[in-house]
Amino acid sequence: MTELSSVSALLAIYFFLAFASSSVSLDLVGRGASFPELVYLDAAFFYNLYNPDVSVTYYPTGSGSGKAAIQQDPPEVDFAGSDSLLKDSEYDAYPDLQMFPTLAGAVVPIYNIPEIAQSGITEPLVLDRIVLADIFLGAITKWNDARIVADNAHLSGILPDQNISVIVRLDKSGTTEIF
Repeated sequence: MTELSSVSALLAIYFFLAFASSSVSLDLVGRGASFPELVYLDAAFFYNLYNPDVSVTYYPTGSGSGKAAIQQDPPEVDFAGSDSLLKDSEYDAYPDLQMFPTLAGAVVPIYNIPEIAQSGITEPLVLDRIVLADIFLGAITKWNDARIVADNAHLSGILPDQNISVIVRLDKSGTTEIF
């Protein structure tokens, strides 16, 4: 082997080792729905743990914010989380977007009626879907409305003559949208 070819061979080995040992890093950033936040953060932690050259970060900013970020040109994020589906118009405007189910969960209303707790009755308040819809539509406004009492005989005389306060998020929340 000539001296020139030995130097060439050493240079080749040097460059091979230098580039083979350098790591390529990738930063993936997502944002969107707050509902799956803990699952996504755990998944990102373990993915990062076993793939140190990849960093996955998720910011729970709300479904509307996540959808808006991924629909920018260029997109502000690599992926977005949303509780609500993309509309046909969004699929038409952004044909490369795809939705993949990652998590399922229940969305339930909560209530605070101190009179029920004070009564000692342990059976819960029952709100069927028609009654619940009418509460959100403003057609039922009092806790002692006849339609609520009809489904809750065990609470007859206990439900107060008080206004129902409906509280929802004002931002573009996917959870509120699917409810």
